[in-house]
Amino acid sequence: MFLPLNPQPFPPDGWGSYPDLVQGSAVMRGLFAAAQRFYLLFQQHTTPERMAADGYWAGSSCLACLGPHTAVVLPDGRTYRLLHQVHAPDFNEQLEARLRQVGSRALGDD
Repeated sequence: MFLPLNPQPFPPDGWGSYPDLVQGSAVMRGLFAAAQRFYLLFQQHTTPERMAADGYWAGSSCLACLGPHTAVVLPDGRTYRLLHQVHAPDFNEQLEARLRQVGSRALGDD
């Protein structure tokens, strides 16, 4: 008898779309660690050890400033993803704190 790993009508589309039993397995955690390492290295030009020093937070989320009046939020939608969650539980609080820092720098409040 064939039992699908994902009872949803659509096939899994990556990390976070598998049932807890599958996603929490040692094999899946190992695959994610390897995938994250190479994503960071080749797409973000950093490593897990350097992420914080390079400005990443909440997985590989980043807040990039493009001049004195423009900032772009680049949220990581995979690291903390589960079937019913996309971002880390405290993502909004972390984002708000970072936006306040950017805002005070832009206004010259340092």
